[in-house]
Amino acid sequence: MSNRLEVTVSNETDELKLIFDIYKNDISDRWASEINNYYEIYESNRFKGFPGKDQKYYEQHLKTHINIINEYNPNTIKNIDITSQDNLNYLHKFFETLRGHIETGTEFYNTAPDNIKQSVDVFNVLIHEYEHFLRDQGYPTLVVTFKDRPRHRLNVNDYNEFTFKWNFGEVYINYCEVGKPLLDVYKDKDEYVGNENIRPLEYYSADFMIKFGPSTTKEIFYRKLEDFNTWYKTTGLTFKNLSLGLIPVAKINMLESNFDNCIEEEIIEIIGKYNKVKKVCIR
Repeated sequence: MSNRLEVTVSNETDELKLIFDIYKNDISDRWASEINNYYEIYESNRFKGFPGKDQKYYEQHLKTHINIINEYNPNTIKNIDITSQDNLNYLHKFFETLRGHIETGTEFYNTAPDNIKQSVDVFNVLIHEYEHFLRDQGYPTLVVTFKDRPRHRLNVNDYNEFTFKWNFGEVYINYCEVGKPLLDVYKDKDEYVGNENIRPLEYYSADFMIKFGPSTTKEIFYRKLEDFNTWYKTTGLTFKNLSLGLIPVAKINMLESNFDNCIEEEIIEIIGKYNKVKKVCIR
């Protein structure tokens, strides 16, 4: 198989090809094989943290989908203030209750019309994007998910690849569960999630994200890891695999992407001019 990922982003008038070198290890090869199946792109416009989406944008769109869900089933979600992480934790708990397990769903979700299911799913995406906006401004991320793509269980050795020492322009396998990973529970100080909804990742799929924020230094990484471990000891949780962070599978090729003379801020500005992922392929 070829060792490069090509992501084409577009807007109303132009397009840009981003090229990434796929890492040479087993999980990266298996993930690339999934990309090579050419699943239909499901979410093509998740440009998180790029210019154009502010606090007002997220508040308005969250309220829109809350109202759609409540019109279908009155008072399903309380229309609360949406300006704090604590309230977003509360709203995310509602999503988990409405959606249920990713493979089985709930009676509410399974019997709801397609437009309601879509609002429930978009409601969740908006919560995560707004959390990113409040917590990680200056750390743009592009997320790509695919329609009807399968999930596969991770192998034992795959767990060694998890990290939250992020690198600029690095591609990571996206979280593909309904629930919340341990690292997010810790960062969000989430007291609503409930232990049953804490789900360290055990699967991989074709879905991925690309981080364009500053790379994490070793000093910051080890300090955050120490802080997490201190917190984890107080929870009483005993997961076999913590799956902290995500699995990196590729890195941007500056030369092939025509970014060899650009600094990181310029690259973010260039990509921020686009709003849709048009095509993803292995070449």
